[in-house]
Amino acid sequence: MKKIVGLCLVMLMTVSVVFAQDGRRDRDLLQEGKDPRTEQIIRALDLNEDQAEAYRNLENEYREKMRPERNLTEEQRESMKERWEQNRENMENMRNEKNQRMKEILNDEQYNKYLEMEKNWESRGDRLERNKQ
Repeated sequence: MKKIVGLCLVMLMTVSVVFAQDGRRDRDLLQEGKDPRTEQIIRALDLNEDQAEAYRNLENEYREKMRPERNLTEEQRESMKERWEQNRENMENMRNEKNQRMKEILNDEQYNKYLEMEKNWESRGDRLERNKQ
């Protein structure tokens, strides 16, 4: 019985260390000015340096276009929500434009994997948004 409890404790500590290291890696990336999600996609798609740099530039360009300002008053946020809903079609057009540009950076296999990853991120975001309401 003592061996089982001891083994469980060792496994629990090991899992804790692994998760702590993953969070530390994200913090390190943020301090370097890199987005953890972007770097995760670069690793998952196994991009070479040229592709990775082109992807980072493209991602930064579209992040600025698509992200609302962070430091807004509540009134400005409500107004932004209304405009956000009105511009949803515009956002979709920008996403399609970005995907076309991604197609120029990636090979066919990487591009298909990228689209699947984006689909998963979007569905995850939709679930998170629904859970907030």
